[in-house]
Amino acid sequence: MSGVGQSIQPDASPRFSWEEFRRQGWPVRILSAVAALALPTILIILAGQNPLTVYREMFTGLTVGRLADALFFAAILIVATASAMLTFNASLWNIGIEGQMAMATIGSTAVLLAMRGAPTAVLMPSMILGGAALAGFWAFLVALFKLRGVHEIFSGFALNQVAGALVKFMLLNIWWEASQRRMSGIPYPPSASFGTVGGFNVIAITLALLILIGVYFALTRTPIGLKVRAVGLSRTAASYYGVSANRIFFLTLIVGGAIAGVAGVITASDYFRRFAPDITSNFGFTAILIYLIARMNLLATVLLCVLFGIINAGTVGLQIRLGIDPSLALVIQSSIIFALFVLQRSEQKA
Repeated sequence: MSGVGQSIQPDASPRFSWEEFRRQGWPVRILSAVAALALPTILIILAGQNPLTVYREMFTGLTVGRLADALFFAAILIVATASAMLTFNASLWNIGIEGQMAMATIGSTAVLLAMRGAPTAVLMPSMILGGAALAGFWAFLVALFKLRGVHEIFSGFALNQVAGALVKFMLLNIWWEASQRRMSGIPYPPSASFGTVGGFNVIAITLALLILIGVYFALTRTPIGLKVRAVGLSRTAASYYGVSANRIFFLTLIVGGAIAGVAGVITASDYFRRFAPDITSNFGFTAILIYLIARMNLLATVLLCVLFGIINAGTVGLQIRLGIDPSLALVIQSSIIFALFVLQRSEQKA
């Protein structure tokens, strides 16, 4: 009987073990979380501030107005990420999103100056079409260079620089009078804006979500989306089934560029409310990194964009209350992206 009693005794050994802890990836997760806060914390200390005070102010100091700014910031990121989602699924490293957004601001400003007296219902769609068309053309150049054997990373990066220079050229030489000879740029009138409802830019936020969902649906539920993903997985294998990789490259880059153009237009019309140099503010590069982390997960994409929007809005408030430059937001965002990317890669290897 004693033998039977001993056989049914519960296992007294502890359930926790370092091997199980390591196998589940918790050391990497903890280190990633620490790394995400380490660099901004060090910079805050060097600036002579208390990190706990700064982080508390960043998230508890969000007013309704700043929350509205955060969601609009997120909307721009969502549209730019949708552009990255489309092109990256075709295995195209579209580094040129930033330049495409910049070109879109030229297109939208050209339409604005030609139709300044038009009502918002006519002006805004026209500005979006003008900006998307010019951005799509800029992406078309990337596809053209790729056809000639130039990798899209190099052509996209080069065209980003050209687009930035063109924005300054247009401001200083073509539209200098329209800007009233000010480097601050050309202010957009109230008619060149989606407007707000209760302080929130509902139209822009809704448009951003519709674009993201539309791109996701097209990639996962339509024949053309299947072809895009087939080329992305294997250009050679797709060719056996009659799918032209070159056509897919042109299609995804042009449409992706046009989507990036929409992000550029709403950045100029509703975020900065002007045409000015450096107006894209690294939205394009941030969107690429967000896609590389979230991939085809819509919820993760939206949550990351909203998080970055909250961080951006919170750091703007820090400048007023604590005298800390808003560039801290970029440091925090970059640290979070780096930590999440390391965590994702480590979990994929596990």
